[in-house]
Amino acid sequence: MIFFSTNNLMQYEKKLFFILLLMLIMQNYLMVCVQSQNEPLAILWNIRDDQIPDALQREMNLITVDETLKPFLDDFNFGGTYIDFLSNMVFVKTLNFTRAREIITLPQINPYENFITFKGALNSTNRLKTAVNEMFLLADDHEAHAVCVYIDVILNDIIIASFYKEAKDNTPFFDSVKKYYPIFKFYNSNEEIFSNISSLNNKRLRKRNIEEVILAGDGLDYEDSEIGEDGTCSCGFWARNSLNPNINYIGTAGHCFTNQDYYHIPWDSPTRENLKSIGQTAFDVTSPQDFGLIHISNNDVQPRAAIRNTNPLFPELLIKDGNAVSSHGAHLCLSGYFTHVTCGYIKALFGFYFEEESFSDDVTVVGAKSVIGDSGGPMFRYQLDLMHVSLNGISLGGYGDELTVVTKLDLILKLEGVNIELVTV
Repeated sequence: MIFFSTNNLMQYEKKLFFILLLMLIMQNYLMVCVQSQNEPLAILWNIRDDQIPDALQREMNLITVDETLKPFLDDFNFGGTYIDFLSNMVFVKTLNFTRAREIITLPQINPYENFITFKGALNSTNRLKTAVNEMFLLADDHEAHAVCVYIDVILNDIIIASFYKEAKDNTPFFDSVKKYYPIFKFYNSNEEIFSNISSLNNKRLRKRNIEEVILAGDGLDYEDSEIGEDGTCSCGFWARNSLNPNINYIGTAGHCFTNQDYYHIPWDSPTRENLKSIGQTAFDVTSPQDFGLIHISNNDVQPRAAIRNTNPLFPELLIKDGNAVSSHGAHLCLSGYFTHVTCGYIKALFGFYFEEESFSDDVTVVGAKSVIGDSGGPMFRYQLDLMHVSLNGISLGGYGDELTVVTKLDLILKLEGVNIELVTV
């Protein structure tokens, strides 16, 4: 028989108490971790981080249905498709329901019948695209400023996004397009697309020869050649010269132009002092796409085929490919110097942006926040493992908390004079 003294019993009870307390703390910690929303995608979908892989698979299934369905839809009887993650459905804007019934019985489509809903529409895709193309010519005639015109498939209408302060100057253009009955949306101009001016100065070249890693989404500090003030943009992606793989570039927005050096700014940098030089402009255009290349001439700067992320579990998202998603309602995310990572739904895959004498003639519009300094940052979509992503393009700029305009990667790679290839893992 074993006997415990009073002191031993008290010591035993204390140890047991602390063990139970530690177990309770760990249980609460794990519960918080499981229920956390470190990934912006979890915030967009209002789910926990651990639910994202299943949600991504669900979205991917809807994209498969959408991609299978679209070849059977013509531009005259239908007004486009979009996926709805919350209802787990692909919606088809429909003018001809007789044709819709024929399509749903096709052997290629019938297995997906429970995931497809045909909804009535007034405008066909052909009518909307024709109107947008005609409005592009009118924007050119009237030198529209900071205007984005796009087809919103969900609303089955044309949207014109602009800034309040530009309304007066854009009046001739607005009057000329009223015959198309577009929807006008105005935004405050404190986060205007081309306002990338920084109030932080006194940057100096770092003296130490320490290799510095630069990721897509990091900041670019430069002196604006036109107004002589410091500007800020974001790194878009690492590229190599397709003819000489020893020549490396950082891709960014073309309007982030300077004839001097660009400097690397890490996220949350408290100062612009002692920044490390990257190199100078190797290529830049603002029409027909807004894109520029920075030649990496400093050997102490090491680019990486990855995107800066806010989730501490996956601080770097590896760029696996440049495969673009082409479904309205699918997610796209932005990594930018000031906003860091935000996600939204694709609102439009057909539209244009006009800035007086420059334009982007085929843009994607995403319902995600972007602010001053995010221009040029990568637009990407997550893959199932949350560690790898597909690059879709770079940010041209944004309208407040609601819209980000995207320059498409495939159009960038087709630009005359751009002999580059995307570097992937």
